[in-house]
Amino acid sequence: KRDEQGNYVMGTEPVDVQGLLEEADGHEWQGLPPETKIGHVHFHVRDLKQAKEFYHAVLGFDITGDYQHMSALFVSAGGYHHHIGLNIWAGQHAPFAPRDAAGMAYYTVLLPSQAELDRIVKKPKSSGYAVEHQENAWFVQDPASGIDIRLTA
Repeated sequence: KRDEQGNYVMGTEPVDVQGLLEEADGHEWQGLPPETKIGHVHFHVRDLKQAKEFYHAVLGFDITGDYQHMSALFVSAGGYHHHIGLNIWAGQHAPFAPRDAAGMAYYTVLLPSQAELDRIVKKPKSSGYAVEHQENAWFVQDPASGIDIRLTA
């Protein structure tokens, strides 16, 4: 469901931490299987206005939730509720995590065709962002989180 501003109506439910721990009991963590696909991610950004400009105006994601009261912005492609959640919960203008810190170095956005990839890559280039080609993919850094985005088809 969407509200009158077009934002998805969401709720929050508590996580059953004890149940999760019980389910994992006796199983040693071996990492995620290589075929794992993640439906959506959430990132802290320094500035929501900058994030909105980059993800919506530059990369072309749809805004599915502009939640000023929650200090969060949700974006997606293809009508999904959100592929990327962005927030300033760690503080407005908080510094980026150091490059050698634990965390996400990059994530991949898989586009449906080479033509769509070529179309998407033009916008950050023409908007002044550094775009680098490496091993059949293009990389651009999210200016609001410092995380690299790998664009491929």
